[in-house]
Amino acid sequence: NSENRYNAMEAMTRALPNLQKITLRKLESTQIRYLDGEDADDDLQIDEDLDINVISRFTKLSYLEIHNAPLNGIYPMLFHFRHLEMLDIYSPQALKWDLEMLAGLPNLKILVCNFHGGLSGDIKNLEI
Repeated sequence: NSENRYNAMEAMTRALPNLQKITLRKLESTQIRYLDGEDADDDLQIDEDLDINVISRFTKLSYLEIHNAPLNGIYPMLFHFRHLEMLDIYSPQALKWDLEMLAGLPNLKILVCNFHGGLSGDIKNLEI
């Protein structure tokens, strides 16, 4: 179940601190999601929250996939991996982020973004 997988990820932060790839996916229950980020939608009803901040312990992360993950709001720590080279965001539920947050990913080479809902900012402001 989703809680067991989350607990496994928590254990991996200690056992595999140099892990380089993580995928955040939809959880098995629609009533479980990650703790709200900043500026979260209050309308989403849930039964249980899981702390997403656990992935910030993987400081060597080079590839992060977010596919249909139950995220709600802004999560600045998702954009603070200095070794991250690829970020793949596909249809997150209520994730909000700004293109300027990519500045926290200095080694980003590939950005795949297959949604438009919570994205803001002007692409002209990006430094390449």
